[in-house]
Amino acid sequence: MNKVSKSTSDINILGEWLSIFTEDERLMYESVSFNSFNGKNIKGTFITLLDKEIENYQFYGTFENKILNGIYHNDEKQGIISLIYVSSQQLFGYCTLIDRERNIYNTPYVLIKTRDNLTINEKKEQVKNIYDFCKNNRVCGICCNGIEIDLPILLPFEREQIAQEYKIEIDDFCKLYKEDNNVIYQMKTKSKNGGCYFYKENKCSIYDYRPLDCRLFPFVHKINDNNEFELVLFKQACKNGALPNFDNKKIEYYYYLLQPIIHITKPYMLARFEKSLNLKLSNIEPMKFGTDTMKYTTKK
Repeated sequence: MNKVSKSTSDINILGEWLSIFTEDERLMYESVSFNSFNGKNIKGTFITLLDKEIENYQFYGTFENKILNGIYHNDEKQGIISLIYVSSQQLFGYCTLIDRERNIYNTPYVLIKTRDNLTINEKKEQVKNIYDFCKNNRVCGICCNGIEIDLPILLPFEREQIAQEYKIEIDDFCKLYKEDNNVIYQMKTKSKNGGCYFYKENKCSIYDYRPLDCRLFPFVHKINDNNEFELVLFKQACKNGALPNFDNKKIEYYYYLLQPIIHITKPYMLARFEKSLNLKLSNIEPMKFGTDTMKYTTKK
């Protein structure tokens, strides 16, 4: 990453944002409004939608050297955020939240710029496809059939949600792996060519409930030859041209945007790559990211 400029006089972060972060195994959202900026001091409000209940927070902090530091709080919870200015549309960093029971949550934290005068649900609607990289959505299937990449693993809440929604037993569509202390559920195939169990009539039959692992594609988790954890971008994975043009600027944007999802999935993804699950990825030349640092590199 390039060193940030020490001048923020030409940057205005006032207005409306949507935050994305994690709590337990859930992807969470907040409506964020920065409404006062005086010198380096900034104030605002945070609104969280939690199980259909609204939580309101007051925020105060500083924005200096392209770094936003501050505290947001209400009577029951208090959070600390430290974010770096990535672009006029995005800030990224980390948040630590402490609740009344002294539970502590540490999570990557992303702010995405939205239009003004929107409710939190309207903001979520505006960015609802922010993790959908495929323009063909459910009607292509190249990444669901025959491609030499592991079928998705399912997080605990995902397999339970799919089973409940489609009135099907988990064992019908998941295969269980046990190695050491790891228990991993991976999507079953429906045929010898490795096609996904839920790919039917030339489309994904559970598209609205598909796993995060599917939503990440063409970003894939893997372990390299040095036993290092990587997030890999398969730039040429789709032969139908349904993926966006991943120029370096857009890649950096997605790199930050994916951090909350990686935070949720990383323990499961690491467990997935035990020896019996370390299936070979295709020979497509990947672009690699170091997810434990703020840098990414391109594999030539």
